[in-house]
Amino acid sequence: MKRTIVVQLDQPEAERLERVARSRNLSASACLAQAGVDAAHDVLLDQAVARFDQDPTAVSISELAEESGLAMEEIMQEIWRRDRLTAAATGQPVAEVVRSQYRGRHGLSEEALLASCSSIADQLNDPEFLDQARAIVRAMHNEMGR
Repeated sequence: MKRTIVVQLDQPEAERLERVARSRNLSASACLAQAGVDAAHDVLLDQAVARFDQDPTAVSISELAEESGLAMEEIMQEIWRRDRLTAAATGQPVAEVVRSQYRGRHGLSEEALLASCSSIADQLNDPEFLDQARAIVRAMHNEMGR
């Protein structure tokens, strides 16, 4: 069942909305509905990743997925994307960025991490994704002397 939500826009805002809607061959209502759905998705994803980044031991990816209504793989993919951006911005290897963020946080299950990374790598057709995850786990083992 669909819900109706009423919004009020100032004239300039309504005109911008109508221009965008026309450019996409949508009604103003459909355009606004899609924009709202997209924005809500982005906010939920950002909140899930931010919550995980604050303390990965306090919440699991599966809990974040259940709370947000997003797929675990999507949350993991966004974490990985942000790690790559941080690596590019700092000039560090991705493995070093990830290690620096999660060092000493033993609540993260290696098996769950690798299983999630495997699923994401398959979806993205990106074997490097899983290779990087395995390299991180190996580096953590070496660092801890295991």
